[in-house]
Amino acid sequence: MNIVSDIERLPTGPGVYLIKDSEGNVIYIGKAKNLKDRVKQHFSETSLEIKKERAIQEQAYNIDFLETRTETEAILLERRLIKDIKPKLNVRSKDDKSSLLIRISKEEPFPQLYVVRETDPHVEGSIYFGPYGYDRKLRDTVKLVLKLFPIANCGEKLYKYREKKSVNRCMRKRLGQCIACDKSVSSEKYNQIVENVINFLEGNVGALLDSLEKEMWEEGKKENFERAAVLRDLINSVRKIVSIQKENNFDVDDMVVIATREEQEVLSFCKIEIKNKRINRIISDSIVLEARSKNFSLSNLLSLIGTDPSEIDRLVVDEVFIKKTQNDLKIKLITPDSKILKDVYTIAKRNAFNEIARYFTSKTREKNIKNVLEDMKVILKLPKLPIIIHGYDISTLGGKHSTGSCVVFKNGKPEKRFYKRFKIRKEYTDPNDYAMMHEVLKRHYSNYNDFEEPQPDLILLDGGKGQLNVAVKVLKELKLDLPLVSIAKKEEELFVPWDTNPVVLPRESEVLKLLQRIRDEAHRFAIQYSKQLRTRKLGRSVFEQIKGIGPKKAVLLNTYFDNLQDIGAASIDEIMKLLKVDEQTAVQVLNLAKNLTNSISFE
Repeated sequence: MNIVSDIERLPTGPGVYLIKDSEGNVIYIGKAKNLKDRVKQHFSETSLEIKKERAIQEQAYNIDFLETRTETEAILLERRLIKDIKPKLNVRSKDDKSSLLIRISKEEPFPQLYVVRETDPHVEGSIYFGPYGYDRKLRDTVKLVLKLFPIANCGEKLYKYREKKSVNRCMRKRLGQCIACDKSVSSEKYNQIVENVINFLEGNVGALLDSLEKEMWEEGKKENFERAAVLRDLINSVRKIVSIQKENNFDVDDMVVIATREEQEVLSFCKIEIKNKRINRIISDSIVLEARSKNFSLSNLLSLIGTDPSEIDRLVVDEVFIKKTQNDLKIKLITPDSKILKDVYTIAKRNAFNEIARYFTSKTREKNIKNVLEDMKVILKLPKLPIIIHGYDISTLGGKHSTGSCVVFKNGKPEKRFYKRFKIRKEYTDPNDYAMMHEVLKRHYSNYNDFEEPQPDLILLDGGKGQLNVAVKVLKELKLDLPLVSIAKKEEELFVPWDTNPVVLPRESEVLKLLQRIRDEAHRFAIQYSKQLRTRKLGRSVFEQIKGIGPKKAVLLNTYFDNLQDIGAASIDEIMKLLKVDEQTAVQVLNLAKNLTNSISFE
């Protein structure tokens, strides 16, 4: 299975992972301190209890990833990718909020400290710090700055306080935490404090730490232990903030880092943009090269990877790149000579290697599936390659809440946009899989000539000889000639119309594994719908016993949520808002859903 092999090749360091569906669409983006451990959590059995995690497991086909130097860089990269790609399962991160920054308003005569967002208009003359990955880290930094330095953060009120044109008094001035409101304090003296704040935010804290440690020891000698303890905590906070600063930023100018790798006429690359002293963007991809000259120019390369040369002043590459690439542009090429640039280039190099490995893994999978389909054609005596396979299953509970499913696979990959589910119209006193299968197949193929989805090269049924005979009968009634095969679960035998004996394949057969995968997917899809029907019908009847919940609200509740588990996992506020009920009624709804969930087991 693709997911298993993709998880195995994930590194154990920090980075961002992109979960894709069978059509190559990114459905979820996440960040991790340990990529392999984090992605494994998404595919554990316990994760199925969470609606979002269940959706990831149902739709995931493969996983891509980008490595970063630190967890903070992974957080920032994740935010950018989510905003660029907008994956459908990253619901909470697709809003318009951007990362927080610290702004020092140097354009004012009395500069102040503000917390702003990246998307806010940048004021010329202001100095910005951040983002810090987690917004909590930035707010902790701001609290510490306001504790250490008497800098203003009150906005336009500052000048009213200084001119005494405000009836209110500045609280921070009254507490001795700000001197900007004091009219006797000159702009020059105040701006020296502002420079100290800037030095602190840039990580230059040696003198400040020496001063705090000296004061702490003096207070200890005087047996002022409470004050000494406060200073000790302050010193630890400063050291913590400095470590955050070093993790977020590095003292280099704006530049682009590019690492490439070429194998068998395929070029992979990783481009890392450094802007405002931090990694701004990481992009990696693979390109199939056409016949080209030996002199590979820089302009040609940048064109291939979709980069505008006018946006690059300096480019970080290795010596091999400089030797083999003709620099026909006015771009300064730099080798990674400092530790910081070496670290960044190493990440770019690893991502370029990962990208080309991913490319060839994908091609190998495509080749393997073609071989499997060719073997399937021979084994099942099919008239042509089974590119399109329809898989069917029935799910029922004692003949009630019965559903049928049809899943569609193309070249061994699920085409989920063509999946169909059927609510069995008749209820049976005893389960009648044959009659239900007959109904589903006839309903689906009655309008075969008007099919919007791909027409099948093979129809796969979950069941034995009986299900196969039903399908043969339906196709005969509809005058359709389509290849059929059924797969019996107990012995995993294959039944075909052209032989009275089953076809038995070795358990390790790739043909059998693909048919099992399609069968299991049809089974999952049928059961999922059956669960919804059961819980909705059950919910409609039981929730109406709660005062304030009528038929309409019961239907709304069961339409909004997939099942009882999801209702029980909702918040009180969510139930109150959806049903427009008070808190007491919402609590009763949640408790009833949880009790019902614990008393019912779904097959």
